[in-house]
Amino acid sequence: MALTVTPTDEMKTLTVGNKIYEVADDEARTDLTNVKADFLQSLIYDTASGAVATFPDGAHELPCKSVVAQIVPKQSGSGDPSPDNVRPISGWNAVKVARAGANVWGGLDFAQAIYNSLVAKVIDTNNKTISFLPSANPSGVDDKDCIFTPGVKFKENTRYTLLLDGTGITDAGSVNIMFAYTDGTTDRELNRYLTIGANQSAPNKSVKAVVYRSYSGQTTLNYEKCGIFEGVLTADQFEPYTGSTYSVNLPQTVYGGQVDVVSGEGKVTYGMVDLGTLTWTNNRIGSVAFEAYSPVNYVKPYTVNLISNALVQKATFSDVAEFSIRMGDTFLAIKVPKTVATSGAQVRQWLIDNAVTICYELATPTDFTVTPQEVPTLYGSNTVYADSGDVSVEYPADTKLYINKVITDAVSALS
Repeated sequence: MALTVTPTDEMKTLTVGNKIYEVADDEARTDLTNVKADFLQSLIYDTASGAVATFPDGAHELPCKSVVAQIVPKQSGSGDPSPDNVRPISGWNAVKVARAGANVWGGLDFAQAIYNSLVAKVIDTNNKTISFLPSANPSGVDDKDCIFTPGVKFKENTRYTLLLDGTGITDAGSVNIMFAYTDGTTDRELNRYLTIGANQSAPNKSVKAVVYRSYSGQTTLNYEKCGIFEGVLTADQFEPYTGSTYSVNLPQTVYGGQVDVVSGEGKVTYGMVDLGTLTWTNNRIGSVAFEAYSPVNYVKPYTVNLISNALVQKATFSDVAEFSIRMGDTFLAIKVPKTVATSGAQVRQWLIDNAVTICYELATPTDFTVTPQEVPTLYGSNTVYADSGDVSVEYPADTKLYINKVITDAVSALS
């Protein structure tokens, strides 16, 4: 049962379950604040972490002690960066944490995502339905790029069940929806058709998203009876979607670090530098490559955590004509083909001309603060993830559910 104490101008309110009591006496108000603190302190707390943190034993609407989101640099494109394969790096100005129950995505959020992705669609909020047709993708947009789960994270190597309620088409009983997987395939390539009812993702695959599939006929979904669940479920195991998001604005662009959205405390662990602003000195000329170095004291010595938009990070150099970078104890070193440069000045000009940057691990991290957000748990199953990276949660556990979890884990370990 949730217990909260909320300050107002002249009094406080005590909320117990769904009942609210007004408390005007100063001494009683102070006592209630202490009662709440003592109550929260007496709870059992446990932790969960990962790209998607899940736990089965959350207490009902009680605040997490911490929700720490990692902040990792964003780099577009794929493959090794090079002058011919520039991969821009960007940071974060805000971080968003999502918290849902066993149903990780459904309801009006699911319907709105479908509506935003397609052109021939109708949301009926009175009847709680979303309807759409085949060939409803915008001109020039492939089916798999019409994403019905924007921002939703899925665990790797995990099967998910998409529960759909409504009216599908008659041909093969299918609906105009499919799973897309991280290996680039979709249910279309696997010759799989989703239907009204329970649909599991393909085995031995990692789900990337739920997307559109232009097939045939009109699909009408009762969106409040639809959802996505971890594991292999049946239709009678449906639970309503109860998702919420908690956003914090960062005081600066952060390329790497972490932030606890509950306490408001954050740390910057990565920086960004335009290499053309540094002075480069001749280091070594090999048969096919030239090396230049620049002294720096703000990069972590010998770090392998260097990300460049046009250079490959290397722990050591060999005499190979390639564009690469490494960090020593007090210096950055760059290697380029001799056809590009044979002096530090020429290297610097090449870096300027090609706007070469690196994102690097700081020798000394710095702290920052944001406006704290209270993140309450749902009773039972909880799913938590952040758009900026992995997340770790310290949460209040329901006593009975926690004991059941411990017993289940112990039995599983013995079997």
